[in-house]
Amino acid sequence: MKIRTFIATASQVASGSPVATVKGALTTESAFGTHLEKSNLKAVNATEGFVYAVDSMLGGNVSTETGELYVSGSTLSASLTGDSNQYTDVYDSTVKGALTSSGNAVGGVFCASEVYGAAKYAGNSDNLQIGGEGLLGSCAGASYFGGDVEVTDSTANAVLDNAIVRGGLTATGNNPVLVVGELAPRATAPPPTSSTSGAPRRPRAA
Repeated sequence: MKIRTFIATASQVASGSPVATVKGALTTESAFGTHLEKSNLKAVNATEGFVYAVDSMLGGNVSTETGELYVSGSTLSASLTGDSNQYTDVYDSTVKGALTSSGNAVGGVFCASEVYGAAKYAGNSDNLQIGGEGLLGSCAGASYFGGDVEVTDSTANAVLDNAIVRGGLTATGNNPVLVVGELAPRATAPPPTSSTSGAPRRPRAA
């Protein structure tokens, strides 16, 4: 049986107060998914199923595998890892540790966000939109990378734009090659949601 976890209550969401505090880590395996709304958790470790973290504080590492990962308006005190997901999307968020996005079937977005550790994108497919506008839609805010950025071994249409990279940039083994700056292609139609939306750009069917 698939289990759906939703850490929130309607009254708390409406009032704008913190929804829930979990002092330990949240671990799921083969769950349908987990939606964190205005929540405070130590860490998240999910295998299969979606993880949506919206307006939340995450104090430890967040890791998802073979699911979907969407982070918006949140602060992560440690690392963020999306491995072999459908997608790994980060909007208007801060990652104080490292960011790893690898083997995502339909790529990912990093928009109007900050990461202070190394950022590694490896083996992603479809479309990869890092730091600016691209084929997946618009992104109004700039992004910041405090360490090295690596984009490697991907078959995605990959774009890096409107971003500050304090470390080195490595782009190897990509086909097509990573496109940087003003040469990046733009979306020809409005995206399904705005760049800082509280809803995933590719919502999972119930």
